[in-house]
Formats: sequence, structure tokens, C-alpha cells
Amino acid sequence: MNDLAGSMSAAQSDLAIFVQQALAYGKQQFERCPPSEKVDVQVGETSFRLAESQNDLRSSVDLCLWSGAASEIETPPFSVYVDYTSWHLRSGFRAPHHHQKDLLELNKALAQIGVKAIYSPEEQRWDIFDPVAGFGVRLQCGTERSPVWEKTAPLVHFCNWIALENGKTMLHAASIGTCNSGVLLVGDGGAGKSGTTLGALIEGLQSAGDDYTLITNGPDFRAHAIHMSVKQDPSGLERLGLSAEASLNWQGKAVFRPETQIGHAISTSVPVNALVMPETGAAKARYYPIAAGQVFKTLTFSSLKQLGSDHKAVFQTCAELVRSLPCYKLELSKHNQENVSVLTDILESVT
Repeated sequence: MNDLAGSMSAAQSDLAIFVQQALAYGKQQFERCPPSEKVDVQVGETSFRLAESQNDLRSSVDLCLWSGAASEIETPPFSVYVDYTSWHLRSGFRAPHHHQKDLLELNKALAQIGVKAIYSPEEQRWDIFDPVAGFGVRLQCGTERSPVWEKTAPLVHFCNWIALENGKTMLHAASIGTCNSGVLLVGDGGAGKSGTTLGALIEGLQSAGDDYTLITNGPDFRAHAIHMSVKQDPSGLERLGLSAEASLNWQGKAVFRPETQIGHAISTSVPVNALVMPETGAAKARYYPIAAGQVFKTLTFSSLKQLGSDHKAVFQTCAELVRSLPCYKLELSKHNQENVSVLTDILESVT
């Protein structure tokens, strides 16, 4: 740390020291937390243990992630502590970094000591992760300062960082498959990923998630589940013949576990043999090959927009996917069985 601080500006050196203090504080508070108040969260093929200074995220974690009571037999390799006490403000630290350029410089400096961090100036919230120690801490000014998406995509940066340590890259994509073949659905929000995924589950296909997925690099690509819930707006639920009783999120979408409505849960993983870009509004469902560059651009930039970090891993994984796998456009009609039939044709063609 001293050698690193010597090569930094005074502001960057202060930040590096603060991060070290924040991690030490978080570890101390995590150890003080009773075991009954901790929860184990599965992230692909690894897991982390979560504790909070007050119980705010537990219901969201239980709904959206693969979680359960903390094990008394096996301790996960990673831990995360969420602190809502404004400790980082009361400690006298004032964040001088309010511009993207400064944040990028900060991340570059922290990378030299192997620490990952995301700072949100508007909420004065920090997510900090030390991969070597296997520990992360969130510092937040009260529960009311949580971003609106946190309730349906909790702790996404920590899930991403922990997945990377387990050899997986988190991407903004859905997955649909069978035991023998599968595809990634690629597109920005509103492209039809969630509706197509839910419709495929209704017709008996599998999915490892409708929004985020963890990718194991090739040659045998697989998509691993991170979220066990799915999202869909009321009109989409009505089109699929499903109930809209679940409470709506900030996007006006119902968030629920698919097994509660259709009897099919999210699968732990599915193969990935092709990349598919869905597009709604067609009179009749069909698919056809498209340029790999178009898929690469959409998948890469939608993932970076959602996650905001680890650009190198995202670019490398997306590049490997489009170099290795066929790419298709899937034009979706209003008829779910027709859409799933075309999707099944794709799955059979890439087996």
C-alpha cells in the first residue's frame, strides 16, 4: 500500500487508504453479526455469505437470488457486509471523485493492489471488493438511499466480481435451452428477452435466467443462473395467460419465481450453442442469420451499461462468443407457441 500511495496523487492516496479502512471495518462488523442473521447466496458454482447492519435486502435476495440460511457445516469462500450506518461519512472521509474520469483513474489505481470498487456520487454509496481476501463491503447512507433497481437485482456488482473469481463473466442476456443445446438471447431492455424466456418455460424448455447470466468460456460455453426470478409487464403476463398478482417493480414489471405460476424453476445452467437477437412486432415468427458484429455490439454495450465495470472481461467473453457461435435474428409474433416453435428449430439446428 505504501509503494502504491507514493505513485498516486494525494487524493488517490487518501482513497486507497480509505478503501483499506473500509474493508477492515466491514470485516469487523461482519464477524460481530450473529450467524442467524447471515444468509448464503449461490453465484453460479460458487457462493458468498451475506450480512447487513440492518435487515433490508434479505427479502429481495430470497426472491431474486439462489439463497438459504447460513450453513453451519460449510463456509462459503466469499463474504459481503452491507453497512447502512453512514460510517464512511462520520469517519471524516469526503469523496473528492465526482466525475467519470476521476472514477476511472481511481479504479486503475485500485487495480494495482487488486481491489475493485464502484462509487455512486449521487447516493455516496461504495461497493468495494478485495478478491484476495474474498471479502466485500457496501457503505450506504441508510436503507432509503438504495437505487430503485436494487430490490430486483440485489448486489449485482458483488455477484459479478465473485463470478469472475470463479472463472465466469456476467452478461446482460437471457438463456433458453434443453439438456443438449441452448442459446443466449441478446438485446437491450424491451427487446423481448424476458417475455421469450417466460414463454419458453411455459412450453417446457429450460432457462438459466431472463436478464443476467454467468458465462463459462468455451469451447463448451454454458450459461449459469444468477437470478432465480423472472420479470414481465402485466400485458405480457396477460398474453401468456399468467396472473399479474405479483407487486410491480420500478419498471412496472411483476417480479416472481416462475415455479410459483408455471411449475418450472430456473435451471442451474444450460448449454450455449448460438446467439439470438429477439425483436418484437412481427406478423409471423421467423429466424435468420445476422452479422456477428451486430450481436457483439449489442451484447457488449448492454452488458457494460448494466454492470459498469470489468470492461476487459466483458469484451473478451463477448468476442469469444461471437467468434465461436452462429448468430441469428429472431422475429417474434404475438403468438407464444409459434415463437417457441421457431426457437425450438434454432435449438435443433445448433445441437
